[in-house]
Amino acid sequence: MLNLQLARKYSRAIFELAQDEGKLVPYGEELASVLKDLNSVPGVWGYFSNPELSRDDKKALVKKMYDGELSTDVYHFLLLLVDKRRMTLLPAIVEQYEALSNEARHIIVADVTTARPLSAAQKDK
Repeated sequence: MLNLQLARKYSRAIFELAQDEGKLVPYGEELASVLKDLNSVPGVWGYFSNPELSRDDKKALVKKMYDGELSTDVYHFLLLLVDKRRMTLLPAIVEQYEALSNEARHIIVADVTTARPLSAAQKDK
């Protein structure tokens, strides 16, 4: 419960920054890309949650992976998560960010089930 509340606060912070800068979609894409990258590395979440490893080592990993690859705000947001020992909240933060972004852009995500396959024109609609 506490982790979900923290994730909401962090996602709200990066969302508001993105909204102020008019970069809702680019920041969302960057965050999703980072999450995808990190999920593809076995043991990465254990690494970030290990209290015996220094923050500097963890930040060095983030720097090695993303320095110059991300917008300044998203890059510094990741470093902040490491500093605050909240990097393991990233999956929940990205999920909350996507929900906030979709709401702000009036996008509703829905699953559609059809009795028969749709044509390309129907899929586009």
